Amino acid sequence: MYIAYDSNLPLYHGTISLYADIIIKHGIRIFPRRKGSADFGTGFYLTTNFPQAKEWAKHRTERPIPIQPMLELHGIAIRDFLGMRKTFKPTVLKFAINDTENWVKLRHKIFSHDNDAWKQFVWTKRQSNFPFPQYDYDWIYGPVADGGLQSADYHDIHAYENKNQLAVLTYRAVQYLTILEVITCL
Repeated sequence: MYIAYDSNLPLYHGTISLYADIIIKHGIRIFPRRKGSADFGTGFYLTTNFPQAKEWAKHRTERPIPIQPMLELHGIAIRDFLGMRKTFKPTVLKFAINDTENWVKLRHKIFSHDNDAWKQFVWTKRQSNFPFPQYDYDWIYGPVADGGLQSADYHDIHAYENKNQLAVLTYRAVQYLTILEVITCL
């Protein structure tokens, strides 16, 4: 599978309405993730594929996960979050990179193929016991992993067909993202 990267394309972040509101009010935050939860490590994840973001937003709405640091920003207790679950709506935030010339000068990695280098990178990040960001790169772009993630061998990892992800890993990169639109998906 081959995917091309174009920094001029719109980017989408699928989430629940509450987290969309928090991002709009407080900005993008990068929080530690538990082991094995992200292909490129701790970061803020986007895609150039709107249907993929919409699917992710719907999935997150069906199974909302309380992210305590996000809730604390908005003054919401976990028990209140759990009581609000039925009010959440799938929401996609549409972003643009506001300075593509300087964006591509940031430390970055692009995986255009689901080759061995990508598989080994994803497998290593998924196996990592370091929940906090590691700043080798400001952003990483590549395929989304599907299957083989719990395997003892990175060769078992595969990519979803036609799905991509952009992991924004540092606040230096976050400053280049601008919200263009909030899309409620029904």
